[in-house]
Amino acid sequence: MTIGYGLNLQEGISQAEAEWLLKNRILVGINNARSLIPSFDALSDARKIAFANMAYNLGATRMKGFKNMLSAVSKGDFRKASAEMLSSLWARQVGARARRLAAMVDKG
Repeated sequence: MTIGYGLNLQEGISQAEAEWLLKNRILVGINNARSLIPSFDALSDARKIAFANMAYNLGATRMKGFKNMLSAVSKGDFRKASAEMLSSLWARQVGARARRLAAMVDKG
């Protein structure tokens, strides 16, 4: 299997390449969260981390589907945002990760 510009994944990637990819994908997650949450930069660090983690996991397109959660965040209602996270298919799929992130959003 190849990705990008002919990179053969059957031979694997180096630790340095894996770390670069992770850092890059984390930045993409942060930027996706920032694009979906206008108040992102004003949030507590815990909430920034939670939403960036969620965006990293879901991608912008799927996270955009969390309309009720995003609406609650825009109103500063983090308890509702947390509840919306937990009432999703995503939460059922990722289990403990969703519970951990929802708690971070709720408690700030």
